[in-house]
Amino acid sequence: MDDAHCAQAAASLNDWYTQDRSKAFEIIGIHSAEWDFAFSQSALFKKIESLKIKFPVIADADPSVRMAYDVAGWPAFCLVDRKGFIRARYYGLFSYAEVKAALDALLEEGA
Repeated sequence: MDDAHCAQAAASLNDWYTQDRSKAFEIIGIHSAEWDFAFSQSALFKKIESLKIKFPVIADADPSVRMAYDVAGWPAFCLVDRKGFIRARYYGLFSYAEVKAALDALLEEGA
């Protein structure tokens, strides 16, 4: 949770959430700690507050969500279309411009 890349991801997601919310677009943050000792709901709530996260965040305490989406690194982005299909995945260090372009393309096609 204290990773600089996760902070950058939160900032970008906040921007996109504000910009694209009117386009039937939703962001759901998922916090999934890799180890039991790293999971603390109170620490998660404090981090959400300190990063001023605007979108809903769920706590994936048993990593079932992480495993279902085959998340292999942090931060991770999965772009899911309106039919529920994963259209793109991004892990770790990646180009936010590339993610935003893919998101914009999905919004344009109405997928």
